[in-house]
Amino acid sequence: MIAGIWVAAIVAIVLIYLHCEPEVEDVRTRTGDGAPTFRAEEDRAPPSRRGDLPVAEDRGSAALYRGGARHTGRSPFRGPTRAARAWRVDLGGRITAQPVVGEDGTIYVGAHDHEMHAVSAEGAVLWSTRVYRPVWSAAAVVGDTVYVGSDAQAFFALDARDGSTRWRVRAEGDADGSIAVGEDGTLYFAAGPHLHAVSSEGEVLWRFEARGPFLLSSPAIDSDGTLYVGSLDDRVYAIARDG
Repeated sequence: MIAGIWVAAIVAIVLIYLHCEPEVEDVRTRTGDGAPTFRAEEDRAPPSRRGDLPVAEDRGSAALYRGGARHTGRSPFRGPTRAARAWRVDLGGRITAQPVVGEDGTIYVGAHDHEMHAVSAEGAVLWSTRVYRPVWSAAAVVGDTVYVGSDAQAFFALDARDGSTRWRVRAEGDADGSIAVGEDGTLYFAAGPHLHAVSSEGEVLWRFEARGPFLLSSPAIDSDGTLYVGSLDDRVYAIARDG
């Protein structure tokens, strides 16, 4: 009987590990070990005038958090005048992430069931992909790729058509903020104390390290590429496009 209990415990531990932890030894996994890290109060960019930058029209996109890089929340679409539920789908876990919508109308949303989901405009679940821990914030859809972070201390690039993992970046903290996308396609996301700049192929270009333990907000991007992000160290940082 005791042996049976031990076997059951070991099996349970293995199942929990497989459910929660992404594979480390995988050709799709990237790390930021070789990328330069810039630290708050140590690495300073030359001073520049911020007030002279042009403020371009922000048309907004449903595929990105709050409509795009500047996070204005503006939308070119007019919502319904009266609320009427068209459908409801149960995704198996609490949802704190904002849904984003691809060009074909597919809805992408992460949940606390440790999965990223694609739902059709009619409410049918097209696919669900394990991201190993809860998803707190909005994904970003760029072309045929969905980018999303999770509490597995990882940032994922998923094929929008079938949910398969193209690559993942391992971080040193939970990736709880939404993704911002630069004009050149560079992806910016926060995880732990770091803001990461990642290419569309998954290469970590640089990291910025705040003084506090967590960067939970999503960075906003100015017209010259400067990034603004808030931190739990009671500071807001302005970070040059090179980190």
